[in-house]
Amino acid sequence: MYRILGKYNLKHALEFFVKKAVFPNKSTWRREVNEAIRLHVENTHLDKSEDVRLHFFKNVHSKYEPCILWHFSNLYRNYLKQCKTTMTLLARFLSRQYNSNCIMCSLKTDQLILHVTMFCGTNSERRHKMWKSLYDTVKNFQLFIKLPPDLQLLQMFAGLPSFDLEDNARVHAFKTILNFFASIRISAKVS
Repeated sequence: MYRILGKYNLKHALEFFVKKAVFPNKSTWRREVNEAIRLHVENTHLDKSEDVRLHFFKNVHSKYEPCILWHFSNLYRNYLKQCKTTMTLLARFLSRQYNSNCIMCSLKTDQLILHVTMFCGTNSERRHKMWKSLYDTVKNFQLFIKLPPDLQLLQMFAGLPSFDLEDNARVHAFKTILNFFASIRISAKVS
């Protein structure tokens, strides 16, 4: 028990109890334990996010809180399917890369998600429609286009956090992005 209290920085409560024979009431203790666990998890998350192998992950999910896709799917229930598809794409984008052939255009690539979303010719019409909508919505679209393609994609996954948008514009842009992600097919042969 002492080890567990030490892990969550709660030894002081046990030491106080032993010295004074006074233990906090149930609700106070519960609140203190929950806060200590939350702090421990956040600190662990921050420590792990310093890993250089997770530099892309930090662009999308830097704080230990539900990501924007979770919040968005709760606010806009009719976009739940698009949010699930986008989360799958994000997971595949951040996972280990391997050489594969895009079934749609037969191009060999080591970053299939980046290829299919940003470059594959079979999705060019859908992508053009998305770019046009984003151009009309995002004031600093030129800054967005100047980003490298992988960072553009990460910005899209995260709801364009680096851009100062009004709430309605951000929601419209994110809906456009989610609809694009949901409309594309991801198929590959591992080579």
